[in-house]
Amino acid sequence: MYPTRRPNIEDFIMNFKKGHDKVSIESIFLYGNCYHFSLILSQLYPGGKIMYDQMDGHFIYKYFNSYYDITGKIGHIENHDVIVGIDELESIDPLLHERIINDCVWRK
Repeated sequence: MYPTRRPNIEDFIMNFKKGHDKVSIESIFLYGNCYHFSLILSQLYPGGKIMYDQMDGHFIYKYFNSYYDITGKIGHIENHDVIVGIDELESIDPLLHERIINDCVWRK
């Protein structure tokens, strides 16, 4: 039987990595699949928003004014101005948006 309540987001991330080599699993979702991990979080924890950090070229998930990726809660964001929703990025930088959609999101 499945539990009726989800663990909090930080516990989910910790359990997601359990049984895997920490460096390997984090590398998979930090360098090349960060969008997909954000998508997983968005499906399990609706109400947040997938964001793109233009400075680091990294997707993170904003949930109740905190940011998360495979490492857990991100403690400090240097410059909030460079973090935008993927939809907002289209109006800010259409070429970057197109590249990200083609390379990371794979929408057709």
